Amino acid sequence: MKLSIVVPIGHKDQNFKLFDQLKDKFKDYEIIAACSSQNFEAKKVEEYVDQFLTIQNSTRAKALNRGAETAKNSLLWFVHLDSDLSLIDLSDFEKIDEDKINTFLLKFDDEKLKLNAKGANFRTKYLGLPFGDQSLIVHKKLFNFIGEFTIGLHEGEDHEFIWKAKSVGIKINVLENYVISSAAKYILKPISQTLTTLSKTISQIIKFRKPKVTNVICYFIKDPKSLKSKTRLRKE
Repeated sequence: MKLSIVVPIGHKDQNFKLFDQLKDKFKDYEIIAACSSQNFEAKKVEEYVDQFLTIQNSTRAKALNRGAETAKNSLLWFVHLDSDLSLIDLSDFEKIDEDKINTFLLKFDDEKLKLNAKGANFRTKYLGLPFGDQSLIVHKKLFNFIGEFTIGLHEGEDHEFIWKAKSVGIKINVLENYVISSAAKYILKPISQTLTTLSKTISQIIKFRKPKVTNVICYFIKDPKSLKSKTRLRKE
């Protein structure tokens, strides 16, 4: 199974140790760094990746979409830069369901945030609402069907993407292993940051929740170079 790993890099990001891990552990997969043009430090990772994309006026949504667009493989794995994938095993990908959005469970790199992780995993397992820090694996055809990440959003693009998927009946497949996420933003003010995160989650649910779609219009694009009269639809 071949994947394209898409990692967005913001203009302030400085820690690129994930790419050492990717190159060592997932060297058989395509690695794509989708980087803000304002981040000059990110050039350090160019030698570790198969594609290094520079994006003007980048947001995370723009970076994710650009990575998906240029990916050469049919399975897209969207991974946050501050993720630790040391617990993820190649055998986990054998459980991928190409008709669903696949995600992992969450751990933090600080044991004090056990309850936060339990809350995130409850939300994922029982409400079907994984977030981007757990990483998302989706087939390219399914990604195109759902629609790309909404560019106008400066945060919550992963949450909104999941609601779009739910509105057209796409389900979540939880891969029973853990992505370790950085606890950096919780260290100084763990309680207030937890309450802020919970408040944002609730407000985004109210904002992004969509009714079930009853009709879907699909466009089948013909290949203008094909000489066949009936079977010249583009595979994509």
